[in-house]
Amino acid sequence: MMVRVRECIKQVYLAAKSNYVLGFFSLLCIVLWPLLLLNTNSYFSIYVICGMAAALAFVYNRTHKQKEGKLVYGVTIAFSCLFSAFVVLANYALFLPVRENIVKLLVAFIAGVIVAQNVLLLLLRRLPKIEAKTEKKPVYKPVVVFLVPFVILSAIYLIYLFYCAYPGMLTGDSFNQVSQALSTITSNHHPFWHTVIVKVLLSVGLRLFGNINSAVALYSVCQLLVFSATISFSLMTLYTAGVKKRYVFLCGLPFAILPYHIVYSVCMWKDIWFAMATLLFAVFFFRTVNAVGNRTFNGISLFLSSVLFCVWRSNAWLAMLASLVLFFVFMRKKRMKTVLILAAAVVVSWVMRSPVISMLGIEQPDFVESLSIPVQQVARVIVDDGYISDEDYKALDKIMDVNEVKDLYLDYLSDPIKNEIRSKDQNYLAENKMEYLKLWVRIGLDNPTSYVAAWVDQTKGYYNSGYKYWVTPYREANDVLGIEKKPLYNPTNEFFLNLNKKMNENVLAQPFISIGFCVWILTAFGIVLFLRKREEWLITIPLLMVVATLLVATPVFSEFRYVYFMFMTMPFLITVGIHTFNRKNGGTQNG
Repeated sequence: MMVRVRECIKQVYLAAKSNYVLGFFSLLCIVLWPLLLLNTNSYFSIYVICGMAAALAFVYNRTHKQKEGKLVYGVTIAFSCLFSAFVVLANYALFLPVRENIVKLLVAFIAGVIVAQNVLLLLLRRLPKIEAKTEKKPVYKPVVVFLVPFVILSAIYLIYLFYCAYPGMLTGDSFNQVSQALSTITSNHHPFWHTVIVKVLLSVGLRLFGNINSAVALYSVCQLLVFSATISFSLMTLYTAGVKKRYVFLCGLPFAILPYHIVYSVCMWKDIWFAMATLLFAVFFFRTVNAVGNRTFNGISLFLSSVLFCVWRSNAWLAMLASLVLFFVFMRKKRMKTVLILAAAVVVSWVMRSPVISMLGIEQPDFVESLSIPVQQVARVIVDDGYISDEDYKALDKIMDVNEVKDLYLDYLSDPIKNEIRSKDQNYLAENKMEYLKLWVRIGLDNPTSYVAAWVDQTKGYYNSGYKYWVTPYREANDVLGIEKKPLYNPTNEFFLNLNKKMNENVLAQPFISIGFCVWILTAFGIVLFLRKREEWLITIPLLMVVATLLVATPVFSEFRYVYFMFMTMPFLITVGIHTFNRKNGGTQNG
């Protein structure tokens, strides 16, 4: 009997080892993967794109066999497992009840792993293939390469501002900052240093023009010029490093044609300044490691862009602090000066964010603002009628009206529950943090399923294929501040409104607005550059760390502006990723 069992195991092993059997199984999984996700409530088109890419990658990988080391297979398998696990989690509703759908769930997970690894191996084997070569006598001077896109982009954004969005794109958050800018800045809920910029430009505008609409328009013009200059400088850097004109053009094209770039150029949001700082950080890091341009200029600019990266968003400072560990581990032998520059930026930005703001008497965001995930999880247990002891119910009733939770709870937005706590007694919560931390742990141990479901529903937009949720804001007026919407109608405005509407509704446009898809691409390029031993992979670390902070504290499940920095940086990173650079030649041109 034992002999037969051993023989069967041996035959199964030999069959699995066979290239034909394993190949057929892999191809079958690639075909099944999107079919298993057919009823998803996310963008199905992204799964189709990934499935098609995996099928092509499978064919290439099978016909161009290449032995990879243990590190390559270990890293690609780890990423593929993570990718597939997140996709399955985000679509957990398709696999409920789990006991009855366990086989379907396992097949979906295994298929996702095979899809991701095939695509990643293809990228690793095919990229980069283009060599960037600097010329002793370049066709165009760097300043020309900067000015041409700067003028074109500025013209597009100015037309949009004055014909479609005058005096600029403002939302509730913007009006709050304008109110503080016109009186006294009292809160750091919106970054203090961004509100200072708003205050300075509005003050200048009011003195020059005498009305708030024109003052806001001056802010919008200044922002769009900085926006255009940031993009143009990144394009000039690529050209200076030896990237051919056509790839430089393709890198800049999205900023001229994608509606959200045009709209965001005149949005009064901290997220736009953060995106610009992120792109500048990526550019100057690239210039530093590839010796592009003046070394001193690059070092100073890397420091300044890193400081701005850290101060424009509260979670960005934590992301950069965590990233320093990897920077130190992978760069200390070659570029200790660069690590010290980044460390100095973290210290300086902390001084700007904490001691300076405290000295000025600026209020920090309230405690409950950082508890989006925990309050959603506890609320989900109440909504699901999960188990909560009488003692814990009484404790919860001190900070919120428990009977109102079922009516208030939204699985994609934490604001209703947070506002309920604010309306009751959030001070009691802040004064008894440890007591409520223990309560949160106790309830979670008794109701793990509700906690996981609440976390997934609150975060899935940042790691799944994408969801229908607003991308660009509508212009709002504010009678109290005297900000009016002008112009109300003209043909140019109608054109941009239709373009923006089609962008948000067209299936073909979904890859360009899918947050999760962007995260996947960014991660994949980071892994490829890491395995290629390219130092540029470290650029992706702070960006992914910012996304990681959203997974523990996001108030909204799929807020595009929270991750707009990735969409602004992506064209530059992709262009860098598909090229190889000769560092000895990289610094031969000024720029």
